[in-house]
Amino acid sequence: MGWPFSLLSIRTVLVEGESMAPTYNHGDWLLVSMKGSNRSGAEISGGSWGLTPVGVKVGTVLLVEREEQPGVIFIKRLIDIRMDSPNRHYPTFWVEGDNKSFSQDSRTWGAISGDEIIGKVLFRVKKNSKKKYKN
Repeated sequence: MGWPFSLLSIRTVLVEGESMAPTYNHGDWLLVSMKGSNRSGAEISGGSWGLTPVGVKVGTVLLVEREEQPGVIFIKRLIDIRMDSPNRHYPTFWVEGDNKSFSQDSRTWGAISGDEIIGKVLFRVKKNSKKKYKN
């Protein structure tokens, strides 16, 4: 089964920071597919995934909005899908940045729920020509 697409669920996202370098760099623009709503409850047209995001597999680059940090969007790669959570009947997801030295991810947070995955990266639409990130 594929990702639930609609024209209204496609967005562009600007990469800020270096946690996904060298795959995606600060200043790159990405085309992403969003799911039905984000953690803060804002509706995003395109349908709901339920507990398991449809079309998400290991290696997919995702948009993550942590329950503890509403409004802050992280771009992370899916490393593992886990079914070993006690008292849970749905999977959890282990995500990490490609640039491990500059990434806040599941190595700090632990595995995340499917509700915290709000979209997936389709591809880069514009590459940053400057390459360097300055804090």
